[in-house]
Amino acid sequence: MMLPWYGKIMSDLFNFGNIGELLGKSSEITAHFKKIRDGLEEARVTCESGGGMVQATLNGMGKVISIKISETAELNDREFLEDLIISAIHCAEKKAKELSKEKLGIFAGGVDMMNLL
Repeated sequence: MMLPWYGKIMSDLFNFGNIGELLGKSSEITAHFKKIRDGLEEARVTCESGGGMVQATLNGMGKVISIKISETAELNDREFLEDLIISAIHCAEKKAKELSKEKLGIFAGGVDMMNLL
């Protein structure tokens, strides 16, 4: 089976005889991570709570981009509204993590790499 270039790099990590080749590819790895990071910063994930009363939009890196509150939302119940906002954000954070995991693919290896980007 033919591995993509990054698959070969990852397999070479454990073959110290190829360390020079691996170090030579470090600029390719850096460029690939930058491309992934830039894509995640531009990506948007959105979740709603309260049947659409609150909508949270985050970028793929997990940064909150916007919070929208429907005109039909009950603004007199502050605690309920706060809970809806938190719920929408948590849902969008989960989607952002899933997106980053998908984009990182073989690099992640099951590890949360959001803080490395």
